[in-house]
Amino acid sequence: MTQKESDDLFVISEYSSQQATEDGILFDIRTQFKNVNLFNSLITHATMNLLRTHNYWNSEEDSVNVPNLIDLLNNSLHAIKLKTKNLTTEPDHFYNIKVESPNGVKIEVWVCMNEIEENAPHYTIMLPEDY
Repeated sequence: MTQKESDDLFVISEYSSQQATEDGILFDIRTQFKNVNLFNSLITHATMNLLRTHNYWNSEEDSVNVPNLIDLLNNSLHAIKLKTKNLTTEPDHFYNIKVESPNGVKIEVWVCMNEIEENAPHYTIMLPEDY
């Protein structure tokens, strides 16, 4: 994290996905599926708030609920493909999507570009309040 001091305030000018993962803010989806090119690695992170709030996280085992996470990623990627003509158009930095959570409730999620690695955009899926 890079900070600049100005009038006794610290402004964070850089905060990587890796730092947010280490701080417990983000979950790195790629760590769950290390040997699988899941969803073409488009959505690489999810906020822990989203996972915990909507039953994508198993609190008893302190781990992600894999079937629920896969469902979330499938639904989100399907919506993104519809908006980008099957990923053939220039990707947006932001997608607003409605998905059905594991408990059957429609929720709004945001899929926001967070970093570009190896000339490919990587996105984080989150609740609007997580932005």
